[in-house]
Amino acid sequence: MDDSYVSSAVEAVLGVPGQRTQPTDHVYSDVDHLVAHALQSNDAFVTTDWKTILRFRKKLEALGIRVLPPDEAVRLVEP
Repeated sequence: MDDSYVSSAVEAVLGVPGQRTQPTDHVYSDVDHLVAHALQSNDAFVTTDWKTILRFRKKLEALGIRVLPPDEAVRLVEP
């Protein structure tokens, strides 16, 4: 999977406006974490961030990025 494609796709889903203005911008940190997750082919990205990430979980899943809140993630590993 190409990281620039994934990054652009995630930025589009999260509604990132144009160029990064500050490297510490929260939304860009989210993009970086989601892209790294996708490139590593991890099972699930676990977060409590409903404002920026979880509300887009269906769109992110269409990109192959499974996003879950902690209570759902726990069910994946419980016997």
